[in-house]
Amino acid sequence: MEFVKIVHAVFSKRISKVLFCLLCFLGIGMGAYSQDVIVKKDGEEIKSKVMEVSGDEIKYKMWDYQDGPIYRIPASEIFMIKYQNGKKDIMSTYASSSQKSVGDNKKYPRYQGEVNLGYALGLGENGLDRVVFETIHGSRISKYAFVGLGFGFNAYKDILSFDEYDGDLETVWGMTVPVFLDMKGYYPVTDDFAPYIDLGLGCSIGVLEIEGSGFLANVGFGINYKKLNIGMNFQSENKAKGFAFKLGLVF
Repeated sequence: MEFVKIVHAVFSKRISKVLFCLLCFLGIGMGAYSQDVIVKKDGEEIKSKVMEVSGDEIKYKMWDYQDGPIYRIPASEIFMIKYQNGKKDIMSTYASSSQKSVGDNKKYPRYQGEVNLGYALGLGENGLDRVVFETIHGSRISKYAFVGLGFGFNAYKDILSFDEYDGDLETVWGMTVPVFLDMKGYYPVTDDFAPYIDLGLGCSIGVLEIEGSGFLANVGFGINYKKLNIGMNFQSENKAKGFAFKLGLVF
């Protein structure tokens, strides 16, 4: 009986030591994954509780003071985040994928149209004021470029016309129909605001008190703000020159 008691005591102590070591190992393993670790590009590690991750910054609390303030650190300074569940995020990959979804999320190429109404002041000796209407339809190739076709009318006032019945000259309204290729180059400042330069080339056809047709050129600039278009350009058509101010909608 004494021998059995001695053997039992020895094995009990060994089993206790084994269980103690096993529990310590599990405790160490759990401790290793009980916190988030932010690894900076300079090698510094921050033991933390990560609150929020975005393409711009990481928000976190210190692991040993989780009732304290929320800290922020730029995502550009972070190499990797090791979470308490063992998952890892490589921030360079996260940031690049995040940047693709930020900003202009419109698909290109896509249809774009606009309608403009304005007034042109005549330039030179033969320059006449005129009301300008145009509509342009085409493809927004990218957020920087557009190409399309435009047409409309230019209504001139004070066109001199000979009255066959009275034999006198009188002033009447005249009209031309411009048809042109329109090209724009944009510089998007924000998703809603984009200045642009504009070039239109085509021909102008006289349809009312103005005979014949001639070369047409529009060169100018403007801004798009959301769906609003404001433009100014120099116009030359049928040897009549003018400076036009236009207001319209983009859709």
